[in-house]
Amino acid sequence: MRAMRVVTLGLIAALAISTSGCAWLQGIFSPRPLSELEMGQNLQEAGKYEEAIQSYKAYINGEGPLSSQAQHFIGECYEGLGQTEKALEAYEEVRDKYGGSPHALWAAAAIERLKKPEGSGTE
Repeated sequence: MRAMRVVTLGLIAALAISTSGCAWLQGIFSPRPLSELEMGQNLQEAGKYEEAIQSYKAYINGEGPLSSQAQHFIGECYEGLGQTEKALEAYEEVRDKYGGSPHALWAAAAIERLKKPEGSGTE
């Protein structure tokens, strides 16, 4: 998984460099926000959830193009920390603020899962 992410980011960086004359692509492929998002993902994978949350928040504050994904990952981190209420808040923000993104659909599913009483689901 990590190798695929590195290859993908390498391709994105190459595209950003090759499209340096196209301003809107430069904004989408800005290296600074992507590095903060990747750092958050690496920290999350290592179980360092609080540090990952800070990295994701820095990415969102920089108005990265994948802010909806970063916000969703914040919800996952709070779940990893066992903080269900904060996870719900993070997912609700994805749903409300980024309603047109695929992450809003994932967040809605996470909200439903977290709000469902234990033992009421089908296995």
